[in-house]
Amino acid sequence: MNFIIIIFCFGIYGFIVLIFYWLYVKLFEKKVNKIKEEKAKIEQIRIQNIIKKPTARDYDKEPIVVENRYERKSDLTIIFFMFLLFFYLIINSLEPQVDTFDNHIRRAALTTGTIGILILIYKIIILTKSIKYKIWIKIYQKHLEYEYINDIAKKEYIRIDFNEDLKVGYSFIPIVRLKNNKKNGKITFNDRYEKILFYPLRLIINFVFSLVFYLLNLYKINKYYVFKSDKFIVSVLASDELKNRFGKVQFEILTLTNSLVYIKKD
Repeated sequence: MNFIIIIFCFGIYGFIVLIFYWLYVKLFEKKVNKIKEEKAKIEQIRIQNIIKKPTARDYDKEPIVVENRYERKSDLTIIFFMFLLFFYLIINSLEPQVDTFDNHIRRAALTTGTIGILILIYKIIILTKSIKYKIWIKIYQKHLEYEYINDIAKKEYIRIDFNEDLKVGYSFIPIVRLKNNKKNGKITFNDRYEKILFYPLRLIINFVFSLVFYLLNLYKINKYYVFKSDKFIVSVLASDELKNRFGKVQFEILTLTNSLVYIKKD
């Protein structure tokens, strides 16, 4: 019965969010989007001018090289968080329930928690094997190469070309993502509504991730440059070399709800 009450409350919350979002779309969305597009266009022109500007340093022969030290900390953060979640599911599902429906939910949670723990053990084994590798991020004249460790403990890299789609920002926690371009870049009303509906939850989860990451980083807060292309988003630990190359950039608001490393390549 508790599950049904939760679903009912969530339905009311979803309806309220839908009403407010519909009002926003009808009254303010066009004006807000116009302002955002103008700012983005100005920043994009600035970045393109920086990329095309001749430099005294030949970055193809002498690239900016930064060791990727945050990926393993990011992996540990996610493993730690998911372990607590799966462990909670297992502990909370050990006692049988009187209600038949609640008992089915209990069994599903117990199964999910057990399988999740086994997957995390595999992830830890892969992470242990990857310690022997040093991974780097290299920034050349017109592209960036980001090295990472795949699911079988082998080195791979993704490449971001500095073309007209490039956007550069900054954050205080790293983010690496394979971008999800839904429906060839066309985002529907339902897509945006779903994103807003779960925004508070994503914000809270990301905040917890950030706290654990800072703990593993010995409470040291670093600044990262965030590079966004049409396919990938990657972060690079800030340095004087990057500042000299790309100058002052805007805060990447995406990192409030999406951070740490998640790469899924086909």
